[in-house]
Amino acid sequence: LQKDSLRLSIYADAGLIDSSVALVQQQMLKEPANPSSVRTLADIYLDAGLYEESFTTYGKAKAIALTVKNQDEVQKAEEGLRFVISLQKDLERGA
Repeated sequence: LQKDSLRLSIYADAGLIDSSVALVQQQMLKEPANPSSVRTLADIYLDAGLYEESFTTYGKAKAIALTVKNQDEVQKAEEGLRFVISLQKDLERGA
């Protein structure tokens, strides 16, 4: 997740979050049962600081991965979910 997050932060710095979201959403329309695309969208939301959207989207990625029996993507989605929960707890403590 950290390597993906670093890559996505480059997109954010370049102001490419919206176009990245659009590209991934197009891919999701082409392959709705591809948990990797959904997880990538969750990663983009996470990088943009959209934690609720990220959490919801990681959940969708996990559900799809379970349906298509892709254990690698299940683990990646679960890692993302845990990371978002950790971030939200840290934010609550700091508020």
